[in-house]
Amino acid sequence: MTAKATIETQGDFLRVTITGVIRTIEEIAEYSRQYRLEANRLALRRVLIDYRKASFMMDYHDLLELAEYATSQGFQLHGLRIAALCSPEGVDLHRKYETIAHNRSIAYRAFTDSAEAEEWLARS
Repeated sequence: MTAKATIETQGDFLRVTITGVIRTIEEIAEYSRQYRLEANRLALRRVLIDYRKASFMMDYHDLLELAEYATSQGFQLHGLRIAALCSPEGVDLHRKYETIAHNRSIAYRAFTDSAEAEEWLARS
């Protein structure tokens, strides 16, 4: 099964729930385009992406390419603040991406606790 994204408004942020297996950067690019358009339409700058029902078939090189894609799409310029909600088993991959993204001025942070993720989003 490939990845599927469900996007809904939750207060003053978007909640994006990803399910399935993510194998390519193109899959991430597709759902990121969707939530960026929706965030822009609703004038929201906070996004919570729930990855707890998703798995990644990606390595560190893929994460670097993903960050380059995000930079080329202007994530750092749009003012988006992205909280990634991960399973304990998957958080290491997201923490690696968090570091890579931070080095490109992209506001992305990985969490395993939903309340902590929402608190971080609310502080912006």
